[in-house]
Parts: sequence; C-alpha cells; structure tokens
Amino acid sequence: MAERGKGFPRLGLSSAVKIIETASKFGKSWSKEQFAGFGSQSGAGSAKSGAFANRVAALKDYGLITATKENISLTDLGVQIVKPVTENERDKAIAQAFLNVEVFKKLFESLETGEELSLDQVAQSAVFALGISRDSKDKFLNVFIDSGRFVHLVTHNKERSTITLAQAADLSHAQNESTSDENTANNPTTAQPTQINSISPSVNIVHPVTEQGVNYAGEGWTLTVLLKTSMRLAPQTRKKVRDLIETADLLSDDLHDSEKEVK
Repeated sequence: MAERGKGFPRLGLSSAVKIIETASKFGKSWSKEQFAGFGSQSGAGSAKSGAFANRVAALKDYGLITATKENISLTDLGVQIVKPVTENERDKAIAQAFLNVEVFKKLFESLETGEELSLDQVAQSAVFALGISRDSKDKFLNVFIDSGRFVHLVTHNKERSTITLAQAADLSHAQNESTSDENTANNPTTAQPTQINSISPSVNIVHPVTEQGVNYAGEGWTLTVLLKTSMRLAPQTRKKVRDLIETADLLSDDLHDSEKEVK
C-alpha cells in the first residue's frame, strides 16, 4: 500500500499559469469538459480522468480557480495574472499563488537562504519536517523547484544536485501586501503610492526549525535523531543541525555494513 503524506500540487506553477492563460482566451468561466482540454497536450481531455482531477486540484491549491460540480471559474488572483493592469501586478499575483501552497511556504521558511543546499537535505526537510511521503518526495521536489524558479526564489544547479534559495524578507509580506492593496482599492480616497514588490531582498534572514528528524533501523538496532524547537536558530546553529543529521546518515551506513559482516 502506498504511503500517504502531506498533499501538494502535482503541477508546477509555471504550467498552472499556462493553463489559465490558455483558458482565459475563452472567457473567465467554463464547463468542466471545456476546461479539460486546456491543460492537455492534445487540446482534448476528459473531465473524468485522473490527470484532469490533478490539474484542477493544483490550480485550486494555487488559488487560481474555483470549481463547482459543473463549472470552473477564474479567481480574482487568476484574473490578476491573465489580465493584469501592470506587469508588477502580474508578478505579485504569481508570487501570491506560490505562497498559497502551505508546504511550499513552510519549506522555504525552514531552510537557509543564500546557501547552496543539497537536494538530499531538502528532501529530508520535506519528509521529516513537512510530512511529504517518501514515495512522493521526488515529485514534490520537482514541483517545488519548478515553482520556485518561476517566482525567482529558487536557483537549481542540476550538475551539483543542489538548490539555492533567494535571500528574501518574510514571505508573509506578500500576503500582507495583497490584503493592503484590496483595502486600498476599496477606499480610493485614502490611496497612497506604493511600490509593488511581493518579495523584498534582505540579509541574514533566519527562520525557526519546527521539526527535524531522521530515523534508521536494522537488525537489532535503531538510530533516531530528532529536533523540535520554535526558537529562531542562528545560521551557525542550523549548520550544526545539518552536520549532525549527515553524521547520523553516515553512521547508519556503517551499522548496515556491520550487519553484513556479521552475516
């Protein structure tokens, strides 16, 4: 039986945006059967297929559409992307779509910014801290990297199997700006000029580690490393945590090798 874990979009944000851009050429609301063709490579699709269900679920996760039993419609956020008044509005709306996915936001906040991180390290955080299933971790990484690159938050080095997260202010700042802009739009007499930047550069941002752990087991032995804290950890402390987990990983390999020698 497949392991169940935390849910996440099975479609990258870049692909999600392409779908609503295509769909928007035919209005802002569609039947499910009509919408099924917008995301398929052939231009034709079934609203009863699993692929369609995954696309709809992903678009809802990003906050780009709403769906009823019969119809699918663009949300206000989706409209800001496909029919933006300014390019800044579009960029900000896309960043907000990324933030709407809780596991993306939490993973970004749990990792250090501005440093090269191995994909193994990122996968460990996704599985042990966020609850992504082991079976889905590779798919999750692909979608996270694709979406992060699309909003210019993630740099991926395929040759080194690493990613680097852009140094950025608290991602909730983008959500606060969205709320602020809605209030300004509803009260135009109080509007003040603002610079629309959904993600602002910053330096040495540190985030709390909510949970980090690794578990290994063999014949007659169990090795567990677990850290839970809501405190903000300094970069040097977070590096010690990573080093400890890497050491545990190497130790588990030694223990498995010892098993083989005994046999």
